[in-house]
Amino acid sequence: MIRAHPFGYPKHLDRRRVAQAGCPKRRKAVRRLHPPLAQPATALCRVPGYGALVQLWRRVRATLPGVVCFEAMRPAFYRCVAAHAPARRRRSTRTAASRR
Repeated sequence: MIRAHPFGYPKHLDRRRVAQAGCPKRRKAVRRLHPPLAQPATALCRVPGYGALVQLWRRVRATLPGVVCFEAMRPAFYRCVAAHAPARRRRSTRTAASRR
């Protein structure tokens, strides 16, 4: 008898083979431990050092509990990424008719 993995079916088996083997169906329970997330937003912050970074993170978590992701970049890495990022053109607010 093939047993289903507690977190899902093994990768080498599909659902039909598992069902034919007599494995119990996987049940799913969902608990809402956090309120639904707000609209996505991004903030780019610059801090003088690691201590200020930790302090900023604590303040953000205290005032905005819905924050899910936080990323820190060293100045050299940020400069490298900014230098190699493709340039983005601004969209013109003028319509095609007004350009003539």
